[in-house]
Amino acid sequence: MAEVLSTQVTNNAAGRKSLPGEDGGRMRTFFARYVQGAATQAISDTIYLGDLPKGARIGRGGVLSCSTGTATCTLSVGLRTKGTGTVLSATAIGAAVNAATAGEKVLNNGAYIGSGEEYVTVTAVEVYATINTAVLAANQKVVVEFPYVQD
Repeated sequence: MAEVLSTQVTNNAAGRKSLPGEDGGRMRTFFARYVQGAATQAISDTIYLGDLPKGARIGRGGVLSCSTGTATCTLSVGLRTKGTGTVLSATAIGAAVNAATAGEKVLNNGAYIGSGEEYVTVTAVEVYATINTAVLAANQKVVVEFPYVQD
């Protein structure tokens, strides 16, 4: 049987050392919690969730956990540059994730990490969520959590 090499093994065989985000770095967890107040936000409003440092490789296995929300409500989780706020992708980590029903939803269908893609931040970034299709319910709780590797 034939055998092929992963990108990391190929690089190591060529004498190139893999970066921590590519192979064997420390796994960390991004965590953000948001509780919607009594007043509702509008569709397309955003929620600033937190920051990721330069050189962070966003991992698989992210979760969006929420209490029961408004029917048809979805959230997208994206990235924008720290400081300038320039949107890199409004759906980098998750696109149109169900926030209407209570429970945990997989957060890995984004433009930057879905379908076998990988993403390492080239600058410090802000993680944010965009409210899609319907507003969050009053007092609705939302948690966004995903792994990343930096060093």
